[in-house]
Amino acid sequence: MKSCTQRYYAPLFFLVALMFVVSVSFLIGKGDGPAFERVYIAERAIVETDVGGRYHIDVQYPELRGWRDREAQKKVNSIVLASVLEELDAFRSAVLESDSSVARSRESALVVTYAIEQMPTITVDSQAREGGAPVPLLSIRFVHSPYYAGAAHPDGHASGVTFRLDTGEQVRLENFFVSPEAALSHLAGRAVEELRKQLAPFTGGSDRRFGDQISRGTTPTKDHYKHFVMGENGLVLIFNPYQVAPYVFGILDVKVSWGELAEILRPEWRFLARD
Repeated sequence: MKSCTQRYYAPLFFLVALMFVVSVSFLIGKGDGPAFERVYIAERAIVETDVGGRYHIDVQYPELRGWRDREAQKKVNSIVLASVLEELDAFRSAVLESDSSVARSRESALVVTYAIEQMPTITVDSQAREGGAPVPLLSIRFVHSPYYAGAAHPDGHASGVTFRLDTGEQVRLENFFVSPEAALSHLAGRAVEELRKQLAPFTGGSDRRFGDQISRGTTPTKDHYKHFVMGENGLVLIFNPYQVAPYVFGILDVKVSWGELAEILRPEWRFLARD
């Protein structure tokens, strides 16, 4: 038969052991090692209708959650939200400042949706990465559909934004390459080649119909290649309506594999070409 002392101390020892395990787990989670918190996107929305019935807004945008580096996460979310609010302000101003009787009698609309093209699924501490290890990236495609009352159709177009999650900074196309000029020249050549293939069924294989428009819209300038996202194993260039073809052809994508860009990638981005 157990003594009273044994019966008293057994639960106490168990409680102390449990507290020790919980404390160690907490310290590990707060330390410098990888965290195993799930990274996810929370969908946010702004829905608004003008009291005068002149416009309606329905905008969805992503909010990053669960990333270990809370400062980087905050920076990413702040940039995304600021961009959304800037677009809303520009749309409202354009509608409310219009003197057109048609604009006053009909409802304009702004619809924005998004798609996550690339993101990590489990947060990893940037300090745990060794040189040459993959940089965690978040890449988002936005599709904008503003319609102004009286117009023939919405002004549909897409944009892309990519962040490096170890710093929270936005990545521009030129940031990937040792020589941005050489990169733009290469991308322009690939874009012309791929766009001609995509549009060939509508041109009979001739450049007479869209050749000049493709050439003008793919010249190697920053403005022509400012819209891109990170696709699976490649860079996806976005060409909006009217840039390289008439409106009816919509948004056109051109994918360029990282492998063919390997020689001009900056050292920190060469991991992209290893996949």
